[in-house]
Amino acid sequence: MVLDAALHCGMVQRGPLQAAAEAARGHGAAALRRAVRFADELADSALESVLRLILTILDCALHTQVRIPGLVAPVDFVLDGWLVVEADGFEFHSDRKAYRNDRGRLNALAAQGYVLLRFTWEDVRFRPGWVLELVARVLSLGPLVATGGQG
Repeated sequence: MVLDAALHCGMVQRGPLQAAAEAARGHGAAALRRAVRFADELADSALESVLRLILTILDCALHTQVRIPGLVAPVDFVLDGWLVVEADGFEFHSDRKAYRNDRGRLNALAAQGYVLLRFTWEDVRFRPGWVLELVARVLSLGPLVATGGQG
C-alpha cells in the first residue's frame, strides 16, 4: 500500500525504485523486490491495493484501472476480460448522487456483457478468504454468466 501510494502521488518513480530494489542485498532484499514487483501506481486507495493483492492469488488475467466505453471513470479491475471487480469505499459511495452514478455504472457494464462484483473495506479487511472464494467461484462459471448461458 505504501509503495502504491508513493508511486501514485509521484513521490518516487518506478525506474529508480526498481533499480534500488534490484541493488538491495541482505535480509529482506527478496521481499523488497517482490513488493516493488507488486506495486501499482494506478491504485487510487489502500482498499484497491489490498484487494489487488488478494486478486493476484488467482490464476487469471488481472488488469487495473480499465477504461470501458460509456463509463466516465475507469473500473478498478477487470479479470479475464469480462469480470469487473470494484473496491467500494464508503467515502465515495455515500450520497444520493453517488448512489445514482453507481446504478448507472452497473447498468452500463451489464449492457456490455460484464459481470460486476463489489467489495467493501470490511469485506477485504475481515473476510479476504470469502472475497477470494467468491471471485474464484464467479470466474469458474466463465463469461457465459454474463450472457445468461447464451454464449
